Amino acid sequence: MSSLSVNPDQVWAAAQELRAIVLEIDAVAQAVSRALHGAAAGAGQHALAEAARVAGGRWDRAVRETGQAGQALARLTGVAAEGYHLAEELARRGTTPTRTPVR
Repeated sequence: MSSLSVNPDQVWAAAQELRAIVLEIDAVAQAVSRALHGAAAGAGQHALAEAARVAGGRWDRAVRETGQAGQALARLTGVAAEGYHLAEELARRGTTPTRTPVR
């Protein structure tokens, strides 16, 4: 029989850290987006304006996708921590789960 050792508190802390990082990335991403859109507006109708508009749109989409992935990872890491806590509690009681919690 194999054994797996997991510290649920460390997993939970990692989930919290991921949540904080996602917020920081979002703040920086919004600042870059404002700068790109500002460059587009300030450049008028020149090629630079079009390039800044295109870059701004791509940036916005990429950051939105990355943010969603980061949020999902943080959420799932938190769920994993809860699962590890449940497994530890059941092991202490000497019982086995009858159903798996779903979130």
